[in-house]
Amino acid sequence: MRKSAFEGNILRLLRNEIQYELERSSPKQPITKFNSFTVDDRPGEQWVRLTRKFGENEDIKIEATMFDGSIPVSKAGVGEDVKLHSTLIVNISKGDEEVLEMMCSAWPDSIEITKLFVRGNDKLSADPYVGPEFKYEDLC
Repeated sequence: MRKSAFEGNILRLLRNEIQYELERSSPKQPITKFNSFTVDDRPGEQWVRLTRKFGENEDIKIEATMFDGSIPVSKAGVGEDVKLHSTLIVNISKGDEEVLEMMCSAWPDSIEITKLFVRGNDKLSADPYVGPEFKYEDLC
């Protein structure tokens, strides 16, 4: 059997299996809560938003992409696999004060803060962090 005919047959089988599962499974209700966060997931969009209040006047908002990148990873003797990447934007605000915004890179085993900003209430101007250079990685 030629490679293209084989691939075509596999694709047809996968489409049939997906269609079967879609027709037989009950529709799942979207998740609206995750721990103490409210989840705002808009179907068809690549971003999901988590929000919560902390204390009396602190608001936390996290916007996360669905997987927006990957890098190849070699596994010993197995060949190559991929390591998926997501981008996170974390905003922390206290009432009408300035907003602390962190841009993060999230990998399966770590989260790295890549940029840090202090934004005013207008959210148009952003003052980059001017303190000493830092690199923070949290290994999960």
